[in-house]
Amino acid sequence: MTSTQTQDNNSDFPSTVLIDNTNPAMDNGALENPVRGKSQKRGPEDEDASESAIDDANGAIVPRKRQKRVAGESSTRQKRATGRNLRGKRGLLKRLTDFPLELIFEIFKYLKPLDILRLARSSKVLRGILMSRTSADIWRAARANVEGLPPLPPDLTEPQYANLAFDMSCHNCSIRCDTVVWQTRTRTCRKCLPIIFSSYAEVYDRYGLKNELSGAFCKRLREMVPHLNCYSENIKSPWRYQLEGYIPATVELFFEQLERHRRDDSDEVFEEWVDSVMNDYKPICEHAKACVEWCESKTERRTEEIASLKLKRKEAIIQKLHEIGWGKIVTMLTKEWDDLLSSHKLVNQAKELTEKVWNNIKGPLIEYLTEKRRCYAMRVRSRELQKMWEEHRNSIDPSLPVPTFGDLLQARIFDDIWQIPVEQDSIETEIHEAAQKVLSFISQWRPQAEQRVLDILRQVVPAATLTDLTLVKTVFKCSRCDDCLWYADAGICSHDCTSRKAPGSHFAQSGLPSELHSDFFSTSWDPSCIQYCQETSDKAISVLDACGLNRATTTPGEMHVLNPLFKCRFACECVCLERNFKYLVRWDRVLLRCCRNLETVDVAELDSLIESVFDEYEKLIPDVSEEVFLHRMLQLAELAELPSFLRARSDKMYCKICLRRGDDMAERMGEHLENEYVFFLPPEPFPDSFSHNVTSMSREYWNWLPGKLSLHMRSAVPIFLLKQTVLDAI
Repeated sequence: MTSTQTQDNNSDFPSTVLIDNTNPAMDNGALENPVRGKSQKRGPEDEDASESAIDDANGAIVPRKRQKRVAGESSTRQKRATGRNLRGKRGLLKRLTDFPLELIFEIFKYLKPLDILRLARSSKVLRGILMSRTSADIWRAARANVEGLPPLPPDLTEPQYANLAFDMSCHNCSIRCDTVVWQTRTRTCRKCLPIIFSSYAEVYDRYGLKNELSGAFCKRLREMVPHLNCYSENIKSPWRYQLEGYIPATVELFFEQLERHRRDDSDEVFEEWVDSVMNDYKPICEHAKACVEWCESKTERRTEEIASLKLKRKEAIIQKLHEIGWGKIVTMLTKEWDDLLSSHKLVNQAKELTEKVWNNIKGPLIEYLTEKRRCYAMRVRSRELQKMWEEHRNSIDPSLPVPTFGDLLQARIFDDIWQIPVEQDSIETEIHEAAQKVLSFISQWRPQAEQRVLDILRQVVPAATLTDLTLVKTVFKCSRCDDCLWYADAGICSHDCTSRKAPGSHFAQSGLPSELHSDFFSTSWDPSCIQYCQETSDKAISVLDACGLNRATTTPGEMHVLNPLFKCRFACECVCLERNFKYLVRWDRVLLRCCRNLETVDVAELDSLIESVFDEYEKLIPDVSEEVFLHRMLQLAELAELPSFLRARSDKMYCKICLRRGDDMAERMGEHLENEYVFFLPPEPFPDSFSHNVTSMSREYWNWLPGKLSLHMRSAVPIFLLKQTVLDAI
């Protein structure tokens, strides 16, 4: 069954293991490779030309006679007539048969199966020798020359096995391919794979629904019929989720034999036939598994060999570059690009580097390294400029609005830096001059930024002035992320939505060198997503009125220090809870919620407030103890006061005294304040009295970094206290 299909796919091989040269299949040129096309026929002129180039009996070389050119005959036609347009020398194997066969066989034993196969396809004489029974030792010796090759399977001939394992031609379309289905003894390309094989679903639809017998044995096909298993043979399935494929002719033959044996034989004989089919399939499956492992090991060895050759060539090129004075530059550039030379097409080759090859590739490599050196210099300067900008930005008050690095690029402040020759290593003087230009640019940029935000405010409040931008009642909102922002604390200028990361090609019109077009920079500040939020501004006004603060003078910084606490009777944000709950919320959380009946709560009164409601709370939960209740309420109250953020890592905060920010500080903000300025912080996380937990002045010395956290993330969570039935007890 398998041999029949194999012979259909390999019609150029005989059906027996080794046959005599009298087999007519040899005379038909069965071993000629279909990829080669038609064979070239030799004419009488070619015979004379070949004979004239062979030594005579005395050892002298007979000179070739000069042929006369016919008038009007083209040179191409003459080359075709004399055979000079063919590569190599013709007729050199003609006298090979004059040697003794023992000597020929001894020579051939050092070849590999593919070499023997190609020799058999070269001429009828060699084909007759290599396809005779006496050449069995040649094929066996050739197979032994291949490391790890599984033995010859019983269902294949030597030429068939050599063709399957080593000839890279697809059995269906004759193009070069690497995919071998070892169970079915088929080599196929990806395009022909679904043509030669049918998926298991197609086979079952055709045979499995015929009758009960076919359906039962259709499920056992994988145990009885050679097939394609995409998982075990590491082949990508052309049927997506179907991993098994079958040759239709093989399956049809199997079911024909199945029906014949079921119809003609007894049950005992039928079972013997089934067992024999399964026993015949097992060695084929085992041999296919061994072949897959051999292919994987061969591929792995070849990959390692190629990688070793490429590495050796790369090291040789680096040594040559060191000899001509480019060693330090290559070492410097390698730190920037790990694959600096490995990715270059002249280096990434599995070929030995000779002196001739080096002379040919030296010029292009020097040009490549020169361009990379310029790109590296531009990148270093870009990093130094960004570092200078970060240092300057960190040295000023974070609450002041500053432009982005993209604004500096658009203003073409650094054009002089890009024009500095690559050979100049130190550019400290130029960087210092650029820093002075940055200071001048910031002084011009801030009024323009204020005017742009004021124009946004005047779209809703026409009578607004610059003073209104500094007040807590003027709240803006981002149309992209719905975050609440104030211009007074630089929240608008530092908001992520107002600037994004873009490749350097975005600044091509701003004089940025082309070497930096693949790097990413912050774009210019764009407040087009910022809108004035009337609803949130009204909530801020209600908070100010509840606290008795002046609407016309209170700033966000002052509210951050005061951090007033409110109690309200309703908050629609928690729709999963009952509406008759009571909450304690901070002022910034009020801006995000729908709160009514705001009443300020003094922190000093919080202890008595909690103790006054304990009796009523105990009625709701009888098992709770006073200690557990107070401990839980103190935790919630502490969360409302945010002392945990003082002890947490402070990458989102900055110190108001020294302007150091969390990115520069390894210690926590609380430790920083305690160590640097000797402020009191309680040693225990939950002291007995809430009034001694957090000092009322702690917020005077730290604040949130603008643009790092949204208002929702930096505001305290509400504290659930009591039901409506308990409110009367307060």
